[in-house]
Amino acid sequence: MKNMSFYTNFIKNNEATIKGYVEHPFINSLINDALDPKKYQIYLEQDDLFLSKYNSLFMDLICKTTERKLQKILLNEMISFFYETKEEERNEVFNQSDFNDVTSVITKKYLSFLENSLHKHNYSLSLFAFGACPVSYAEIGLKFVNLKPKKSTYLATWKKLYSSSQFQTNSQNWIARLNEQYELLSEEQRIVAEDIYKKGLECEINFFNQGIE
Repeated sequence: MKNMSFYTNFIKNNEATIKGYVEHPFINSLINDALDPKKYQIYLEQDDLFLSKYNSLFMDLICKTTERKLQKILLNEMISFFYETKEEERNEVFNQSDFNDVTSVITKKYLSFLENSLHKHNYSLSLFAFGACPVSYAEIGLKFVNLKPKKSTYLATWKKLYSSSQFQTNSQNWIARLNEQYELLSEEQRIVAEDIYKKGLECEINFFNQGIE
């Protein structure tokens, strides 16, 4: 049961899904400076609505573990990613005066997936539902490392945030955490964990659709 790397196995067994995320038309449009500002605004609005609920759900996840040291680590990471990194991303172009506060079907489905994971599973398995977001954004950040965006483009902000050493380190911490939990699971639970993480990644892909459709 030891020395089983969840993330290595997941990448190997889900290449198409990962490619669908990293090479999503939204990301490619971001790279090519081809995003429609109005559609990007929709993405940011939904991201804001999503995060307002996600934060409370993440607190529920933290409460599922009784390890105080781990609770502190998760809380600090939540503050770093969702209150600092994401805040800076949306403030670049976010027009608060035109804010549309109607939560989309896609956003609702993502939040329902997280809620159901919390209600149905313990900390170890719920962790995989929440891990897809920070880990996947770091994969995008790696894609941006060697790109040289113009200062005025959205890509410049995304590269600054998600290619940063701090964000990449947090992502590696998440991967290590997922790998650690994976080793402790039974074979049946591992199948469930992989399925949960994949569904989380699929939710991320669908979320990006809101920035191009």
